[in-house]
Amino acid sequence: MAEALESLSSFMTAVNLHVMAAPTPVKMHAIRQAVMEFADRSLYWQEDAELSPAEAGFYTPALPANTLPVEVVRVVQDGEDVPRYNGSQTDYYTQGDHGEIYLALSNYSIAVTVTMAVKPSQDATTAAKRFYDHYLDAIASGAAARLFAQPGKDWSAPNLVEYHNSIFTQAHSEAARVVANGFRKRVHRVETNPLSKW
Repeated sequence: MAEALESLSSFMTAVNLHVMAAPTPVKMHAIRQAVMEFADRSLYWQEDAELSPAEAGFYTPALPANTLPVEVVRVVQDGEDVPRYNGSQTDYYTQGDHGEIYLALSNYSIAVTVTMAVKPSQDATTAAKRFYDHYLDAIASGAAARLFAQPGKDWSAPNLVEYHNSIFTQAHSEAARVVANGFRKRVHRVETNPLSKW
């Protein structure tokens, strides 16, 4: 089942707690870039795609609109994991440079399920709701750090960049640990700004 989605504009209120002066399109771009980086570094947004390969070769999993592939997380056939290639297996997969996956299987009569970590594309207006539900404040800090780092703007604040980057980095590192510990539907939250709840 595809992840529930949330509009990227939903992050705006949290970003406005830090940066009011920047124009809305500039803030939206910063939000999108923060979510993209968070997804890239944490593998926190994962989608399943079914493939029915007929022979060994490259296949491109069908991903949700306005997403980009980050990394193959898992390949399963008939309840069994298909391993990533290490030079000795009969059944294996490898990942290409643009989200395609090379499959070599001993049985092509059974479909495979590919779990792919994804991120929003540059023109996306939505992202997985889990980012909003569990890392709203941290992503707002990531967007704020980008805005504060822009030189010569009314909203420039170089002295605040490191602070907000540290909140953002802590959160995506924590999300990556949750994923590494077998996360699929489990949720976790890092509280970074208690004032944002009021």
